[in-house]
Amino acid sequence: MNSEYSVSDAPTSLEDAPLRHGYTARALARLANYAATQYRYPTPLPWEERRDAAWSAIAEHLYTATEPPAYWDLIRAGWNAIAVHTRKHRSTHGQTQHGSAPQFHRYWMLAAAPAGSPEERVVERLALDQIWAALSPRNQDLIRALYDHGDYAAAAESLGLPVSSFYSLISRARRAFTALWLEGETPTRAWGNDVRTGRDRPKYVTTTARQRTRKRTHRTQGSGSGTPGTPSPGRAPRNRRDIGTTDTELVARYDSGESYREIAATLPIGATAVRTRILNART
Repeated sequence: MNSEYSVSDAPTSLEDAPLRHGYTARALARLANYAATQYRYPTPLPWEERRDAAWSAIAEHLYTATEPPAYWDLIRAGWNAIAVHTRKHRSTHGQTQHGSAPQFHRYWMLAAAPAGSPEERVVERLALDQIWAALSPRNQDLIRALYDHGDYAAAAESLGLPVSSFYSLISRARRAFTALWLEGETPTRAWGNDVRTGRDRPKYVTTTARQRTRKRTHRTQGSGSGTPGTPSPGRAPRNRRDIGTTDTELVARYDSGESYREIAATLPIGATAVRTRILNART
């Protein structure tokens, strides 16, 4: 035993024991913590993984160095290891330096997506057959006519009904169908608009209610300049747009077998305006 070695010269713990080139385990841990904390590039790796990667790289660089490395050489080795682990993490998670990789996600969405199941379509088809048999013949005729013609006016004409009556009857048929479809449940109110011709025109309930209130107040109180309670005179009718033909000719074309859309295709107005002119001409 060396007589010059004393108890005071022994390391206080294993972390302070020299490893190589004068570095201790405590020094390597501090360098790894510094490298993980001061890594300046974006990375999805958590701090613990960055620290472990840096510690392994620092220890490897220390033991492979033939001469004592500087502190910054060991820290740069830790940063390089963090960069390598970051690239591997991104490649296995479908990411690149510029963002996600669409092809990666598209492949795994197709490969890992659950296969489609026919149960829902089969149940709906069976339920439709059962509900259709439970509907009254009148409701069946109404729904079938609207399905075949795709237009309220044409469906009403095929059944020999006025359009206004068809609107009311088809609404009742729909409620009957919904009650059977949601049997045992509380059906919600119908929402949305079924616009068969022209463009969709969403109905804003709040705006409609305000307009009705204003009209009711206007009729009750008058126009403001007259006597309260006296209805104001009606607004002068607007000039109708000249479309190059008369309403009588529109009625004749419709009676000859042309549909509203076919007539509107030759005129500067839509199918809804054609239907309105024809209905007004018949009254």
